[in-house]
Amino acid sequence: MPNKEWSAAPEKGGAVEEAKHKAHEEGRRIKQTASSALDEGKQRAGELAQENKDRICESLDSAASALHAACDRLRAENHGTMAQWGEAAADELSRFSQGLRDREPGGMLNEVEEFGKRRPEAFLAAALVGGIAIGRIIRSTASRQQQSSHVQAA
Repeated sequence: MPNKEWSAAPEKGGAVEEAKHKAHEEGRRIKQTASSALDEGKQRAGELAQENKDRICESLDSAASALHAACDRLRAENHGTMAQWGEAAADELSRFSQGLRDREPGGMLNEVEEFGKRRPEAFLAAALVGGIAIGRIIRSTASRQQQSSHVQAA
């Protein structure tokens, strides 16, 4: 007569091995899913960064064009020195915009980090000025949108 303890042992060992195998497979599947989600997130973040970079470049180009037009008016009104200063600023905006277009968003982030490490005081000052400028842009955009919606409603 076979001993029940001995005959059940191989079945328990098989069940343990099967559970280990299932756990390993499930862990592998979860890891693949997480990796895919991370890759998709990185791709989407890159796309958003590129879209924002393009939008910023368009805004810089528009500002440079507006500044050039203002300088033409200044020149017509015999304010040559001010027109020259404005032209120089407009040219710098155009150069900055082109430089921005030529860079990848990831590379720009690395450059910003390095600049922040080398010159933290200049980085903080630039961040402050940039934050103020962005705040003004957002407020003026919201104001224009609100005015536009009131005009359409009337």
